[in-house]
Amino acid sequence: MKTESKHTYNVTLEQLQAIGGKLWESGNNKRVYFNNLEEIFGLRVTYYSSGNVCGAKLDGDMISNSDAKYWLEFVSGSAKFYYDCNTMHFVAEHQDKPQTLMNHCLRNVKALLGL
Repeated sequence: MKTESKHTYNVTLEQLQAIGGKLWESGNNKRVYFNNLEEIFGLRVTYYSSGNVCGAKLDGDMISNSDAKYWLEFVSGSAKFYYDCNTMHFVAEHQDKPQTLMNHCLRNVKALLGL
């Protein structure tokens, strides 16, 4: 499932790349993908040497380790967030909750871009 931002955003390729975006082009398609979804989503996780979650924050607020595991699974796999250079919209794709992905990522991207 996918959802598109309601507003257009006039941002440059350089601005998007400065916050971790990667350009992808194919035919007439030109998109900037964000593969650093944990960071863009606002999720910060620390781990023990065993690989288990030690602590986590979501948008600066402490969350439980079990919540951290949930959000890590949420942003992994088939979740995608990108900027469509042709339509000037941000797009979120997620198998269950694309709007949740959009809300978190768009808020944080706007803050990183100073919008």
